[in-house]
Amino acid sequence: MIQLLRFSVTIHSLVFFLKYIYEEVMDIKDKTIIITGAARGLGAAMAKRLATHNCKLG
Repeated sequence: MIQLLRFSVTIHSLVFFLKYIYEEVMDIKDKTIIITGAARGLGAAMAKRLATHNCKLG
């Protein structure tokens, strides 16, 4: 249960960070982004979030 809670908090922090980068720092629309380990965990969360912003995942 504690590991699931930690994972949830980590995912939430990561999503917040990616949202900040997308909206405030850089334009990532139509850019190719390579994520290693995107099959599960943090990599999967990053891939899903970036895909919603029209990034090409490689």
